[in-house]
Amino acid sequence: MPDIESRVTNLTYPAWIDFDPDTFDSIDIVFPGAIGGAHLDPEGEETGVGVLYGFNAISLNYFLDSTSQEDVIR
Repeated sequence: MPDIESRVTNLTYPAWIDFDPDTFDSIDIVFPGAIGGAHLDPEGEETGVGVLYGFNAISLNYFLDSTSQEDVIR
């Protein structure tokens, strides 16, 4: 997060992939399913693909633990 906030790393729209070649781990974020009203760099505003500067809305999902019997009954 510090790299994104300091603009060392740019988030690209419509998808951003961070890949670690040493461990083969990756983090993939597909933005159209999570945000609305994307603000892109000038070239991205024309093409729809570019650096994400901001957005108007975000959809948050929370995963809850329902392993207790009381939770299962609900």
